Amino acid sequence: MDFDSEGSGEYSFVSSDAGAYDDGQIQAEGIHATIYRTETGENSQTRVSCHEIRAVKAVTAFKNARLEPHDVRSEAYVLARLRHKNIIELLDASYSHQQKLFQIFMPFIPLTLYDLLENPKCSPYLPPKQAPESGQAPRLNLQTVSRFRTLVKSFLFQIASAVAYLHTNSQPVAHRDLKPSNILVQPDGCIKLIDFGISWEGRPRGRGGSFEEDRGNNGNGRLSGFVDAPKPEWDETPERMCCQVSSGAPELLFAPQQYDAYASDLWSLGVLASGFFTSVRFEPKHSASEPGEFDWDALVVESDRSPHEPDSMNNPPDATLPFNVPGSVTSMDRIGSWHRMPLFDNTRGEIGLIASIFKLLGTPTETTWPEFNALPAASALIFNPMLPKPLRPLLPNLMPYEGASLTNNLDCMPDRDNVVDLMQSLVRYPPQSRTSASDLLHHPYFHQGSHIILPPGYIDTGCSKQPLQVESSILADLISQLIETSNDEDSKPLLE
Repeated sequence: MDFDSEGSGEYSFVSSDAGAYDDGQIQAEGIHATIYRTETGENSQTRVSCHEIRAVKAVTAFKNARLEPHDVRSEAYVLARLRHKNIIELLDASYSHQQKLFQIFMPFIPLTLYDLLENPKCSPYLPPKQAPESGQAPRLNLQTVSRFRTLVKSFLFQIASAVAYLHTNSQPVAHRDLKPSNILVQPDGCIKLIDFGISWEGRPRGRGGSFEEDRGNNGNGRLSGFVDAPKPEWDETPERMCCQVSSGAPELLFAPQQYDAYASDLWSLGVLASGFFTSVRFEPKHSASEPGEFDWDALVVESDRSPHEPDSMNNPPDATLPFNVPGSVTSMDRIGSWHRMPLFDNTRGEIGLIASIFKLLGTPTETTWPEFNALPAASALIFNPMLPKPLRPLLPNLMPYEGASLTNNLDCMPDRDNVVDLMQSLVRYPPQSRTSASDLLHHPYFHQGSHIILPPGYIDTGCSKQPLQVESSILADLISQLIETSNDEDSKPLLE
């Protein structure tokens, strides 16, 4: 799959293949930072576990000064005091006055949740070998259903645990950039939340940010050269917060000067959870034109195309199907890539994202969102009144659908119904109505239906009403099954 952090606009990941350990290989490049890998020692796998292979986030002082709200200084100080199984560990951080370069050193974990969600095997159903016939039901087997619901429940519990820790810490932190590409997946199934460059602590950031006051020295011995490192040229304060963050929460799309950053995290968490259950579409890679052949169709303006032409605009994918495969894909010799369809469409910018949200949740009213009209840009656009629609049809990869042949063999009903309720408690307005992350850990989804399987070393915090199963190999085996047949190589067929 072509990893391009769809919709994020921050990083374009060059490679996330677990076997890519070449010296100096850049892992990701973005408008603010470059992520590369550094290593020592002999054996790759041993070096990863011993942190001798490290991911390095490098940011120039020039970029850090100007690209609000990104601040690598703040990120380093926040990471230095955080201690949680599901949050990336800060190994070292430094600022070079000679190079004018910030560097943050972290464990190297090449696999992201984005990678797994782009994989068609991340579904309770078997991916189709070709375009399915109209009305044809998706295929099921016990292995795919069991694997899917085990991984989803484990991952969501770990992610919610990380967010709950951040929000209830003695110095609470809002991440403000929760998305699949910012969640790493270790081989043993342990989740690691990364990228705290725009995180919010309820205090001034940027030029007016102070890292000495009441922070103590907890972990700051790992920060070299940061005391007199240059500060950004911008200011973000509790009175003037930056709303151009990646949460996608509807309240941030109407230019507020102040907002609840923790509530916007909860929206992001709900949208992230939906990504396990939305449709997966296949995009064939069409062969390039022969040398010397000019593509006259490329000169046709979109508005001049016939409405009957079979392009993606006139034949949009069906979000209610587990898999979307174009009708032209009739055999396994077609190559291409799979992509997860988002719950909300941001491909047309903020206005398109607003319309997509309103299409599902309905246009805000005095009943559904009393504070909406007080937002600065609430009256800038007029949308036709729309009623809310049910969420479930847009989650076709829920475990398994009514009438499925395996329903009687698997107790999927509690998980399916409860996870929809969990998402609805987060993807909603007004912001203050969203379920807190700490309360989310007590949600029925996590203590009914299938047990939660967690990676080795995970501590049972008592959040779940049923015992947590800490297993040494179950999650690792399930993840291996997902990635053993890679679908990110152009030479691969639709399915093997």
